[in-house]
Amino acid sequence: MRKYHTKYSRPTETQYALIGQIVCEYSISDNITKKTIARMSGAHPYLGACAVDKLSSNNKIDALKNLVAIHKIQFGCTLVSHDLCEDIIHYATELDVHRAIRNKFAHWVWMRQTDETVFGFDGNNKPTENKRQNGSVEYSLDELKNLKLSIDELIDLGVDINDELAQSSNTFVERLREHWP
Repeated sequence: MRKYHTKYSRPTETQYALIGQIVCEYSISDNITKKTIARMSGAHPYLGACAVDKLSSNNKIDALKNLVAIHKIQFGCTLVSHDLCEDIIHYATELDVHRAIRNKFAHWVWMRQTDETVFGFDGNNKPTENKRQNGSVEYSLDELKNLKLSIDELIDLGVDINDELAQSSNTFVERLREHWP
């Protein structure tokens, strides 16, 4: 039976673990994003999550940005504070950066270059002059650890945003109704 990886090209257990953590942790941030969209829309988190469940990550990020724009322009930051809107924009921007990274780890082929470095490629063999355009990238263990930590920080920011939105949710819907046409 033919194997794609040899024992020397297969990522180490540590490399596999870090790649898996990056992909799994992004899923947590995606779930937090659903709740954030629901809360910003004035919906119960479970109901709102159902409404956005089938949206792609890109569309969820766009929804966050659009909701912030509505809260700033339409409601003048009376329902969600200006500072919290800025935090949400920062969260959405970082989420987009991490989405692209997560997609590489989830969809590319990863091999051990050394015990300290992994090499990933998209499987598209078309030649280009630029290595980045070539669809390949290398990460050291330290870079993988830093990516995992940055996703953890993103999750913490998302939780903080949701906690702040939840604290004001008791009166949020009532205040939102004041703005209904």
